[in-house]
Amino acid sequence: HQLQIVMYTKMRIYFNERRESLMENSENRLTKRELRQIWARFGFTHLSSMSYEKLQAHAWAYSYLPFAKKYYHDQPDKKKALLVRHSMFFNTEPQAGQLITGIITSLEEEIAVGGDVPEEMPTNIKTTLMGPVAGIGDSIIQGIIIPVLLSIAMGLAAGGNALGPLFYIVTKT
Repeated sequence: HQLQIVMYTKMRIYFNERRESLMENSENRLTKRELRQIWARFGFTHLSSMSYEKLQAHAWAYSYLPFAKKYYHDQPDKKKALLVRHSMFFNTEPQAGQLITGIITSLEEEIAVGGDVPEEMPTNIKTTLMGPVAGIGDSIIQGIIIPVLLSIAMGLAAGGNALGPLFYIVTKT
């Protein structure tokens, strides 16, 4: 029990120091609007530009253009390195894959503000997470949510109700 209290105290001190550090440097951090913009760009364009070689990588790199504009507007070499880093093969389940977007954005932000994150770390984590997140996302979305919505819609349509197909179209999108 004593060990748990010590660990809890150390964690609390660490996170308080981390929060204070982030608050001091908040002018250099992404705003909520910029974070939503990165999220929306990948969320709405992940299937708009596909290739057999890179799959969703084009949309991933496109989503980081606002990030590159903010942090690397006067450093073309670093901007190019960021976009090349995120133009590598990427494929995951799009809705659950947004979790990866958040993780990688925070790592890239640490790199941009001079944190101690190595430049290969975002790529390694992105590559490591895309398979497991795709498996979880496909299982939940295509294995649970869509069949439930389809069952409700078919139940409505079986009685001759025109809301059945409309319900499925509206709730699935």
